[in-house]
Amino acid sequence: MGAIDEAKNEDSTRNTSLTQEEYLSGFRKEDRLTPVITLTLCLSAEPWDAPTSLHEMLDIEDKRLLRFVPDYKLNLLTPAQIADEDFAKFRTGLGAVMQFAKHRNDKDVSWMEGNKRFEHMDWDTASLIKTVTGANIQIEKGESINMWAAWENGINQARNDGREAGRNEGESNMMTAIRMIREDKPIDAIRKETGISDQRLTELRSML
Repeated sequence: MGAIDEAKNEDSTRNTSLTQEEYLSGFRKEDRLTPVITLTLCLSAEPWDAPTSLHEMLDIEDKRLLRFVPDYKLNLLTPAQIADEDFAKFRTGLGAVMQFAKHRNDKDVSWMEGNKRFEHMDWDTASLIKTVTGANIQIEKGESINMWAAWENGINQARNDGREAGRNEGESNMMTAIRMIREDKPIDAIRKETGISDQRLTELRSML
């Protein structure tokens, strides 16, 4: 229901006390509206680079015309434009969510050091962080979660997974190289297929 409809239904006797003009509009002179403020949250780690008002989106050469056009501004809240010390001003877990979003691409977790909000975090906030940022963290439902430890463990696990994937890819490329050498394929073709250096391929050929 809109603010005007809400004002109309304020009391059951309003229709009997309206003037003719007020009855047609459904709004009395003394009626007032309750403002509705729309706040846009951007949880990207990158700075906002799009327009934040209607005037910025208009293609008008004569800027004097803008004074006749209402400007609808975007009330924007984005992590990249908030200083780290200001996240503590948030009274809810939203501050922690936005601060995590700001640092989601950082290679270390030193910015969390000494921050009690991340050392003792409720599961709902931690779960929201994982959902909106895609952070590689393992959390179990409980009273308190140490996000510092959870994210550091996630980073270490990602590194280990990357090394394991690299080893598997290297073994696969080596097997492909051996097969192609046995098929008497040219060195250039084997190098392009496997990424193994000419020197290493020459050594392999001499061993087979």
